[in-house]
Amino acid sequence: MPLLQTFPSERPQFVREYANGTYGAMAYFWSKLVTEMPLSLSAAIITFCVSYWLQIMQGQFILHVLTMWLVGMAAASTALCVGCVAPSAKTAMEAAPGIFVPQILFAGFFIKIEQIPVWIRWAQYLCSLKFAINLHMIIEFTGACEKEPQTYDGAIGMSGGGSRKAGCAQLLEINDVKADLWYVYALILVGIFLFFRLLGLFFLTRRARGFALA
Repeated sequence: MPLLQTFPSERPQFVREYANGTYGAMAYFWSKLVTEMPLSLSAAIITFCVSYWLQIMQGQFILHVLTMWLVGMAAASTALCVGCVAPSAKTAMEAAPGIFVPQILFAGFFIKIEQIPVWIRWAQYLCSLKFAINLHMIIEFTGACEKEPQTYDGAIGMSGGGSRKAGCAQLLEINDVKADLWYVYALILVGIFLFFRLLGLFFLTRRARGFALA
């Protein structure tokens, strides 16, 4: 949410300094990225330091942290892109539901992708939350579930007597998550990060050049 307001609030200063030749749009974006990455990583580490043991999670701690860091950077790119397009901070905040609601809709957690009309399913590839959830589920319910057989109750859709590994496999299948495609999910997150970051750079540079010419 704060990132939605970053560029609208800083745009007048950036446009003025860009027009004066103080620095370019690439330098401005790069400085933002350099300061944003360690902050996002720190937030991911703190989050899982609190939640990992409270939830008795079984997946590798560092993989969960890296996944959250990656989705945080991808989501930040989406917010920054909207901030570059919006004419004001108020407009950027009003556009927030248009960013967050599709994330929930296309996550595949509350509603399966097959239940969404075919003509709009392409939008899932712009929603970082979906692929982050897939990666978190793979990390939590693959290797950890192979440690030892264990009887489950009906919490994950199995009756008593099923093995732990089979139960986790069924959970992944129900949510349409394919463990062997983990690298595809990671690459899509990286692609979302790069796409919206570059798109935001394009819009910001175009607006600054228009001001300079005027």
